[in-house]
Amino acid sequence: MTDKRTTMQELLANTQNSLKENKDTSTLSSVILPLIERVLPNLIANDIMGVQPMSSPYSKEDWPYQVDVLEFGKYTDIIPMRQWCRETLNEGEWVAIAQYFAFKTEEALVWFKLRWL
Repeated sequence: MTDKRTTMQELLANTQNSLKENKDTSTLSSVILPLIERVLPNLIANDIMGVQPMSSPYSKEDWPYQVDVLEFGKYTDIIPMRQWCRETLNEGEWVAIAQYFAFKTEEALVWFKLRWL
C-alpha cells in the first residue's frame, strides 16, 4: 500500500503528463492541480484500503467497446456482472468503473450483452 505523499506525487505527475500530451496546460495550472491538492489529502480511501494511481490514462482507444449498464434498466446490481466477467472473460480483456463496462474486443462485448442485456 502506498502512502498519501507517494499517491499525490504520482497523481500529479500522471495528470501533468496527460494534459501535456493533449496540449492543454492552462487547465492544468488553473483548475486541476488546485483541485487535486485540496481533495486528495481528505480522501479516506488511502486509510481504509490500498489505493494505487493508474499507470496510464483510461481511454477510448484502449477500451473501444463500452457500455453503460444502467442505460438498459434491466439490472442495477453490477456485482454479479463483475463476477461473471472475472469467471468468463480473460484477465485484461475487460474493466469496470462504476456502472460502465469496457472491453478490448467486440467479441467480449457481445458475450457480455448476450448474458446481461
